[in-house]
Amino acid sequence: MEANRIVVQINRPVGEVFEFTTNPKNTSVWIDSVEAEETNEWPVQSGTIYRNRGGRMMIGMNMLWPVWTDIKYLN
Repeated sequence: MEANRIVVQINRPVGEVFEFTTNPKNTSVWIDSVEAEETNEWPVQSGTIYRNRGGRMMIGMNMLWPVWTDIKYLN
């Protein structure tokens, strides 16, 4: 299985960034290619399943509701 890794430095408290980025209602704010996202549970935890639908950048790319799972949280 292919894995992707994104590293971003944000000058905010870790808890605030975690809360914002794990909330599926916020995903389209910080990832332009995502139009909508949902999870199988809230609050998220290790093993939560995310599904998202592509927006502007994914039209025509057959990217409707791909599924990904959070494998682990790093402290």
